[in-house]
Amino acid sequence: FGCKKGGEVYEPNAELYLWFHKLVYKMTEMQKETVSEVIICNQEFFSTAVKNIAEGGWSKLQVVADFDRTLTRARVNGESGASCHGILESLRCLSPEFKAETKALFEKYYPIEICHEKSMAEKIPYMIKWYEGAHNALLKETVREKDLEIAVRESNVTFRDGARGLIELLHRNGVPFLVFSAGIGDIIREVFKQKLGLCLGESSLDTTHVVSNWMEFKDEVNDQGKERVLTGFKEPLIHMFNKNESHTKGHSYENLVQERKNVILLGDSTGDVHMCEGIPHETVLKIGFLNRNIDKLLPEYKSIYDVVITNDGSMDFVNDYILKNLA
Repeated sequence: FGCKKGGEVYEPNAELYLWFHKLVYKMTEMQKETVSEVIICNQEFFSTAVKNIAEGGWSKLQVVADFDRTLTRARVNGESGASCHGILESLRCLSPEFKAETKALFEKYYPIEICHEKSMAEKIPYMIKWYEGAHNALLKETVREKDLEIAVRESNVTFRDGARGLIELLHRNGVPFLVFSAGIGDIIREVFKQKLGLCLGESSLDTTHVVSNWMEFKDEVNDQGKERVLTGFKEPLIHMFNKNESHTKGHSYENLVQERKNVILLGDSTGDVHMCEGIPHETVLKIGFLNRNIDKLLPEYKSIYDVVITNDGSMDFVNDYILKNLA
């Protein structure tokens, strides 16, 4: 940053030089965090899978997807996007005691969830204790069904770019779409309603099914009139390591997919790759959204997913490339 003026040569400004390089570095890091990349992990397998899916057509296809940070964005306006449990924990009616109890549960069990030294089988008993503890803590509170509606409205939860297009494309072609979540089904239903104007189970979305943790409510009469109040959770308990299609047995979804042997799986965690286990398939194309710690986690994601989409990328690759040639 030397400069010349009127015959005088000014020496480089060290502070300006350092400031400029810090700015360039920061902009480079920001670009790394915002530019999405589609990585095909095994070109030969990918080409074969896409060919099989295209030849099978819509009538042989089913799609299985995680919800939090797969169908929804991981980052919204520079902040973490709300998850199902994040929305739940934002309820205004929750006491400081509840928040302290669930914080302690998180600090105890989250390190186990992400521990690379423990196998999935070793982690499962701890995950069950975590979820049951969080659910029991919630049942000590007075939670009304209308509180969920308010919490979703006030959250920043946002569908991933292209997610709406994917959902509508599948519905239009009669493709069963299974949303598999260790979150809260009641909140997922409300997010679909508020953010997409689509009601699960109605004609506008009758090909979409949700397997998740569902709340139980009962009517109570008080000074406010009749309200539906949380009384429990339905079985079975769904956590991040038992999400697989064995949970669809006896579900209406099971009958829809008997002849649909081609599967597109969409997830964002290492546990999500197991979502289509439990029912035989011929072709499974696994697409993983890697939203954080890309340099560290990319090798693992490339070993378990067939396609990796980084940095909160859109569904465009799924919509415009994989599904483009189906008949």
